[in-house]
Amino acid sequence: MSLDSFDHLLAVREARLPHLNYLTDQMGRFDLFADAAYVAGAHETLRLRYTAGTFGVDDGGVIKLSWRVTSDMAKPQFDDPSAANFSTVTVNGQARAQCRVDRENIRPWTHTLHIRIHSGCLRAGDDIDIVLGETRQGSPGLRLQTHTEKAFRFKGYVDPFATYEFNEIPSDMRFAIVPGETTAWRVIGPTLIAQGDRMRLGVVGEDRWGNAAPCSRRDLVLELKTRDGETLGAVEVDADQTVHQTCDFRSDTTGDFFAQVRSAAGEVLGRSNPIRIEDDPRYKHYWGDLHFQTMETTGANSVEDGFAFARDMAMLDIACHQANCFQVTDAVWRQINAATQAFNTDRFLAIPGYEWSGNTGVGGDRNVLYRREDRPIFRSSRALTTREADNMPDAHTATDLFQALRGEDAVALAHFGGRWSDVTAHHDPVVQRSVEIHATWGTSEWLLHDAFKAGCRVGVVAHSDDHKGRPGATKPGGSGNFTAVGGITAYLMPQLTRDALFDALRKRRHYGTTGARIFLDVRARFDRPVKVFDDDPLSGVHDHVVARHAMMGDIVAPGDATMTLTALVRGAAPVERIDLLRGGDIIRTERSWAPGEAGRRLRVLCEGARFRGRNGVMHWLGRAKVDGATIVDAQPVNFLTPASTLSLGECEGGQAVRWSCTTRGNRIGFDLLLDRFAGTLEVATDQRTFRLPLADIGDDDVMFETDGLDARIRVFRLPDTALPMEMTIEHDVSYAGPDDAPIYVRATQADGHQAWSSPIYLITP
Repeated sequence: MSLDSFDHLLAVREARLPHLNYLTDQMGRFDLFADAAYVAGAHETLRLRYTAGTFGVDDGGVIKLSWRVTSDMAKPQFDDPSAANFSTVTVNGQARAQCRVDRENIRPWTHTLHIRIHSGCLRAGDDIDIVLGETRQGSPGLRLQTHTEKAFRFKGYVDPFATYEFNEIPSDMRFAIVPGETTAWRVIGPTLIAQGDRMRLGVVGEDRWGNAAPCSRRDLVLELKTRDGETLGAVEVDADQTVHQTCDFRSDTTGDFFAQVRSAAGEVLGRSNPIRIEDDPRYKHYWGDLHFQTMETTGANSVEDGFAFARDMAMLDIACHQANCFQVTDAVWRQINAATQAFNTDRFLAIPGYEWSGNTGVGGDRNVLYRREDRPIFRSSRALTTREADNMPDAHTATDLFQALRGEDAVALAHFGGRWSDVTAHHDPVVQRSVEIHATWGTSEWLLHDAFKAGCRVGVVAHSDDHKGRPGATKPGGSGNFTAVGGITAYLMPQLTRDALFDALRKRRHYGTTGARIFLDVRARFDRPVKVFDDDPLSGVHDHVVARHAMMGDIVAPGDATMTLTALVRGAAPVERIDLLRGGDIIRTERSWAPGEAGRRLRVLCEGARFRGRNGVMHWLGRAKVDGATIVDAQPVNFLTPASTLSLGECEGGQAVRWSCTTRGNRIGFDLLLDRFAGTLEVATDQRTFRLPLADIGDDDVMFETDGLDARIRVFRLPDTALPMEMTIEHDVSYAGPDDAPIYVRATQADGHQAWSSPIYLITP
């Protein structure tokens, strides 16, 4: 898309914020002196100048420089000239400036450098020079945002009369944020297809922050291999493309496969998820991200860019744009619907929808998905839009929303992002079919447990809630509330159509992951025929079949029949364990090694959140010391961003690791390989401190709870040898009623990625 086209999009889709807008041509001028493009996450120096207009700026007046709320550009600081992000503000006139950086503007232009004029005033023509990332005294500069963007923009505002009424200053302060050098290769394939299907494979180069980056190497080969390592086909990777895709691979045999990218010298640089080919599967796996935002509300780039990235870079099958309803004008809603219609094909589903963004006190966020375009948008409020001509009624509570959607061909999903969903007070079995328990915000399995306690029969999804222009492949970046890789969901469908997707959503036939394409198959058999309901009986539909088998998402009245549940997990990385849960309680944990086989590898994980709200991030700054053994190696686990650190060094005569990371429900930690498993582990963090004799660590995890939501430090042992790529578990479950028994599986890989099945609900009808 050209810059002229992008400018047109901005003019159409970005409503003017409700500032004073009084004689804007006389309020002064902002100028940006910058390059046309900068590398994402780089430290740079940005120079800007404000020149006062006709009225000058009075004593007590304020100039504001703002950027988007979802940008993770580092916060400028004015205290330490040798540290990163040091910045200066210089007044060229008879006044002084008082500076701070905070969230002080109207969403989405929330991040703001606030410059208050005092001890004098600015006259017409006086300048203020702003240097973000001043390097002359040793600072490396200002760290720019870590995600790419076609046009990163600043906006300028001024209150020249010291009235706290701000005028937006017309300006064109922008530059591109581009990817850095490729540091990793992501290999993507389907997880379950039919024999003879064309196989879409891809290789995506990524920079250190997870941005899709052009491949600089010309010696790469993409191979399809059998489970035993036999090569079935190979193609050269096109070095001139950011993503290399091929649909030429086709297998006439069934079985398990994988793809890998290697150098001409044979070095394997990336391996795909597991690929299973079956003779005639009833359901195939179609991967989707039904929750992303773009510049139409708070995110980066356009809705069209988002769908293109999801289809071409993340290689998804399904995507849905979710703009915050209170910021969506009628014109923007029409543009979103036009985009879904344009991108929707027989190979890629673009789903129309929006995010109902009500405050938590009236229900919290819900994702609304429509089967067809041009349906109404029921807004939670008009907080950032004026009352428009469509005369559509607003839905001020989640219950109001459900009532409105009962007349539509629509599904709603609960999620926890900024305004967490209160499913205990607001649920509708006809409309609300699933809860989102993982996104780039972190992991919220507690939301599923809330639903169980409230008697809701919901499925499990995981999506990105991406704001950075990377739906289906979101990384957390450098700071803020985003702590995890964005999730994706496997939808179990006979074919790729909207009708099949909505059938899967309504029957909960899907499972969510933390972003890895893990293969998960959960089935149940009963020792006698049972009732399997076509829909949730709570919705008023009691149709059922009598059968002896069920799958994830099914609602079953088993009577006194025993259910034998079988779960198969094939990982995109080695598999660590499978947990089988009944409601919020673990009823069995199966590890991928036998009791007593754990070796000298010690894993320490930090997990949990401070609380449920948007600022519930837990910051972990810690030290782990081992007395009585030598640390041979230390490796991070699930460190998702360069902003997290792990270092090994000497400490008080012994060895210790120090680390820094953030969690919001997800798990991050490290492995220590010891020369012998003896002595004592001493852990000190800002959340919890403890000493643990290593001899006390057996086959089970040792937990150290701390204040917060599911907040703890988890310690356990692992074998010295590599873990398997596949696991199965089989378990008998009896049901005595009368309360629901939601039975589901949580799979965990050794690299920290997880997958959750939608539950099988055992009920008393």
